[in-house]
Amino acid sequence: WVCITDPIDWRLQRHLKEQEGANCDHDNNNANRASCVKDDNDTKFCWVCSIDVHQLSMHCKFCNKCVGTFDHHCHWLNTCVGKANYDYFVRAVGSTLSLVVVHGSILAGL
Repeated sequence: WVCITDPIDWRLQRHLKEQEGANCDHDNNNANRASCVKDDNDTKFCWVCSIDVHQLSMHCKFCNKCVGTFDHHCHWLNTCVGKANYDYFVRAVGSTLSLVVVHGSILAGL
């Protein structure tokens, strides 16, 4: 899930949908309507994306997009780790670590 969950900033996602011609007023999905509502959170301007994004968002030079609550770009998974997929990333790292510990203990004969 960590590789397929896109951590893109929701303001950038909304902007890209508007550029594609999607109109928030005509959507029947409540989740889409909720994402079209403007909020009063602090924003900053991303000069690469040319749009206002959340204060904690950051532009990833590898993915070429703004990521909400950016943590880092993981080269092993080839994706950014942010608010949307941080839990999946921690689970992936934890399960990999537990498999390494189990494998190491089997090889050591414990």
